[in-house]
Amino acid sequence: MKKILLTVCCMLATVLAFAQDDQVTINVETAGTLAQELGPEMYTLTNLKVTGNLNSADIKTLRTMGGFMPDLVPSNWEDDDPGTVYPHEDSQCVLAVLDISEAHLVKGGGVFFTDEYLGDTYSIEKDGRAPKYMFDRCYGLVSLTLPNELKTLPSHAVSRCPKLVSLNLGNSLKKIESYALVDNIALTSLVIPEGVTEIGYSIMSDCNALEELTLPNSLTTMDNFAFSGCNGLKTVHFGTGLKEIPYGTFKWCKGLETIDLTGTNIETIGSYAFASCSQLKNVRLNTGLKTIGSNAFSQCSNLESVDFHEGLTSIESSAFAECNLKEVKLPNTLTNLGGYAFDSNKQLTSFDLGTGLDYIPYCCFQSCNSLTEVDIPKNITEIGSGAFWGCNGLVEINFSDAVKNIYDEAFAYCKALEEIEIPDNVETLGNAAFAHCDNLKTVTIGSGVKELPKDLFNSDAALSEVTLSEGLTTIKSYAFQGCSSLKEITLPASLTTLGDGVSFSWPVEKITCLGTTPAEGEEQRDEPWYGKYDDCQVYVPATAFDAYKTSPTWKGFYDEDNLFTVTDGINNVSSTEGTTPTAVYDMAGKQMNGVRKGINLVKMRNGNVKKILR
Repeated sequence: MKKILLTVCCMLATVLAFAQDDQVTINVETAGTLAQELGPEMYTLTNLKVTGNLNSADIKTLRTMGGFMPDLVPSNWEDDDPGTVYPHEDSQCVLAVLDISEAHLVKGGGVFFTDEYLGDTYSIEKDGRAPKYMFDRCYGLVSLTLPNELKTLPSHAVSRCPKLVSLNLGNSLKKIESYALVDNIALTSLVIPEGVTEIGYSIMSDCNALEELTLPNSLTTMDNFAFSGCNGLKTVHFGTGLKEIPYGTFKWCKGLETIDLTGTNIETIGSYAFASCSQLKNVRLNTGLKTIGSNAFSQCSNLESVDFHEGLTSIESSAFAECNLKEVKLPNTLTNLGGYAFDSNKQLTSFDLGTGLDYIPYCCFQSCNSLTEVDIPKNITEIGSGAFWGCNGLVEINFSDAVKNIYDEAFAYCKALEEIEIPDNVETLGNAAFAHCDNLKTVTIGSGVKELPKDLFNSDAALSEVTLSEGLTTIKSYAFQGCSSLKEITLPASLTTLGDGVSFSWPVEKITCLGTTPAEGEEQRDEPWYGKYDDCQVYVPATAFDAYKTSPTWKGFYDEDNLFTVTDGINNVSSTEGTTPTAVYDMAGKQMNGVRKGINLVKMRNGNVKKILR
């Protein structure tokens, strides 16, 4: 960039120097005679104005005077070092300033350029119409003024002119075609004249020195990537005729710091329109804006503030991903919000979704690490997959009574989260919705949840207390995998189904079942508690003991003497005198933690010992 700036400064100095030279004006009455009119002066003139009639032979003369060297410069040449000029020391021409504003282009004069590789030829084919490649690779031109008669500027009309600092497009122009002005790496400013209604694809891409751009009020149509890669662009003046900023228009314009659309009639900002504008800090949107396309401002890593106005209805996926927004306040008119919309805005501390949305889309606030508290508004019924994935600073979540569905990984990897209370209105929890929440300690699941899905609390190592409500019917495989602190759990009476391997990597030590009908595996051969029979105690209602000891899911605990009644086996045992038991022993006198099958010795509070057969 420093090389570019130094080169541009030199070019500006050159323009001023040549502007001081006396301008020579040549009028060509008969097309094709410019070289004859100039004679030997064509090699010494630095500042030239040409009027009259110019055909292809005259354009060839002007290209030569402007430094085009076909024998030395291949058509596919690319400048590896921005700001340098391809060697053409053998050129005997020194023309720097050219003005053909009053010239008339006429058909004829043969071919002015033959492509060195493809063999394609170029000439003026119609009066008053500029040909393609008219001033392509004119390495000596510093200032150029085009004919006022031009209505259309074709592809590569003025391109790859590494010294060109000043360009005037004339006053009759209506259309600029694709690639018309590409790779003019020293051009610092451009005013597209009033009257221009259409701009083609990538007309000025990679004009790295361009700092200021003015678009006319007459402009209504732009194609994609029109000014992409103009790294030095700092200021854009928008006209009032444009309704849409298309795909990638200003992508990679790394010098842009502010975008001001107030006063414009823009309705749509297209996908990637301002993506990767790494110095962009502030965006002021107009009140008529309706749609912001996908990735429109993605990877604008310094973007701190955006003013959203009522009337905006749609923000598409990743529109502001990887920006630096600190606060988001969306209008009530917004009804569509795309996934990843504010992904990885690591300085974001608060957001207001407005009242028009009923969902938070997938990965919307993923990796927004500065969020500490989230209040889900009452208009939100669904929280999408990964909506708050990786929000490492999130400590508190407050769900409204409208939320019904929380989808896969919605709050996964929220490492600061300590407590979750799922209200009764929530009906669906997605796979791994709260997985890898390293500091999550307490969870309460409301009565609306029917199923705990796979990996729901996977690797929540600090989780020590889980309250499940009546209404829960199913716990899927691996729901508590890696919950190394969760030693006890109570299963509600409504539970009917357990996934295969539900206890995988879960060191549960005590399970209390409230149901009188044992919950069974999803499939006939499933083993939900495989590997836990000998180190986990299960407590069931006394009236259901026989059902559990014969259940294919729970029989293993019985076989390992780890199946007990829900009251620890002795609390409900009483004598006729009304005394209560204090301890249970086997026939050898060894104290046990509850009544086992066979003969049990129960010591009563009054000192008596009773034999109980189970």
